[in-house]
Amino acid sequence: MNRGERELTAQEHRIKADEHEARADAEARKFDPSQTREAVARSPFADVGGSLPDGTMKAYNPTSQHLQAADREMRAAANHDKAAAKLEAFEDAACEQIPSRMRASCPLLASQVSLVQNDKKGVLLTIKDGSDAKDIEQMLQCHLAFARANGFDRPTCPLFVKGMTIRMVAPKVLALEGNTPEIARQLQAQAHRIFTGPTAPIPVSSIQ
Repeated sequence: MNRGERELTAQEHRIKADEHEARADAEARKFDPSQTREAVARSPFADVGGSLPDGTMKAYNPTSQHLQAADREMRAAANHDKAAAKLEAFEDAACEQIPSRMRASCPLLASQVSLVQNDKKGVLLTIKDGSDAKDIEQMLQCHLAFARANGFDRPTCPLFVKGMTIRMVAPKVLALEGNTPEIARQLQAQAHRIFTGPTAPIPVSSIQ
């Protein structure tokens, strides 16, 4: 996906595929085989009214353009189905050994984070000593894959937004980054709200 391009979930891709299939069906119904006629095949280099030397006859149907449109719609539907399947497979790979019932649960607790830092791409979360940063990253990656496949309205983590990525940049530091400046700002605003609330008095610092 290109930077800044709208990210669709697998669910949204399936909906798009259904829409293209419906349009393909509508176009196909507009094709009328009864309008097929025999016409003399003409060369683009012949004089107006001329024909190919052998006078070849070919079938012509003015409504055949609807079949071509139906083919285009079906190709678009297939592309969306393929994209949905890829996201679903990505979820399965990212969530290997994590039961389906746990994939929608937010794995990151405020009590596991000691420091939140803003940077140009989003936020850096420093995991407290005693917490397994790698395990937390795996759960976060699974949760993000679940969101991409099933919709960002379903996961319980308010910190998760479309267009974000997660990576470990140091043994105890996770980077949550946006693929656009706007998404980076959303991540920072959400992190500030989550980690500086009355129940989680964790400082937020800025990296210049």
